[in-house]
Amino acid sequence: MTSSFNIKDKGTENLYAPVDYFLALPSKKIRPKLCVATAKSIDRHLKIESSVFENTLELFHNFTLMHDDIMDGADLRRGAQTVHKKYTTAQAILSGDILLIQAYQSLSKLEDSKQLSLALKWFNYTATLVCEGQQLDMDFEQKKQVLTQDYLHMITLKTGVLLGLSMVFGGMCTLAYTEDLQALFDLGTRMGLYFQVQDDYLDLYGESHKTGKTIGGDILCSKKTLLYLKALDNTSNKEDLIALYHSNSDQKVERVKDVFNTLNVQASILKDMTTKKQEIIDQIHSTTLFKDKDPLLAFFQNVSNRQG
Repeated sequence: MTSSFNIKDKGTENLYAPVDYFLALPSKKIRPKLCVATAKSIDRHLKIESSVFENTLELFHNFTLMHDDIMDGADLRRGAQTVHKKYTTAQAILSGDILLIQAYQSLSKLEDSKQLSLALKWFNYTATLVCEGQQLDMDFEQKKQVLTQDYLHMITLKTGVLLGLSMVFGGMCTLAYTEDLQALFDLGTRMGLYFQVQDDYLDLYGESHKTGKTIGGDILCSKKTLLYLKALDNTSNKEDLIALYHSNSDQKVERVKDVFNTLNVQASILKDMTTKKQEIIDQIHSTTLFKDKDPLLAFFQNVSNRQG
């Protein structure tokens, strides 16, 4: 995807160049792919026009990433410099705003007025939840401990609901099943929870050239992840772990990882992910509105096996 702006005609290269730079970086496009997989699973033989929905999802997702990176002070995204590092923080904020505006402009291209009204309702609802989740994530960074249920609520908002919207938009591609959109939203949100835990895992146990991020970035930001919460539950030295996790030690990532390994956090997370993955697969199989479950199953299997 590239920006639809012609920056040469606008004389505002400092605003639009970061947009084009970010959109040109390699993207897995998980949300647009989920949208298409959902539509095909509902009715593979129906002529599906999904480009507006796909574009809207990708533009909005990139908006959230650009602003996320500023708040996290991240150096890398998709294996390249984050926008605020390559340009300036002010440019990244404003360019992120443009991406959000572009998402709305994309959605406005829907020609059916009833479909547009329903899509805007779901989009605005989801966008608000994403912002609430991001605020909770930042709030948690200032806390020494959080409850696991609060963490799961936070990632439901920050990450899960946008995959829920992806499935809602997939359902809307068929111009049918409007009464089933909530069920699609709930299933997509559940997938999003799985993917966020997977991201948390890969942040520490993945490889930088595959994830495109600095390994241990969550630890450096003292983010409350499921790995950290499991470690707290399993250690008898909670105060020591809390102090280490919120320190500025040069060896912080390596030391925290050693603690996690001693407490078998990696194996515990992988076991949980295997269980949750099977539960989602079972739910896809049991959902009767999917006439052909293969596209959605193939999507989920592919993404759940990712290493980056």
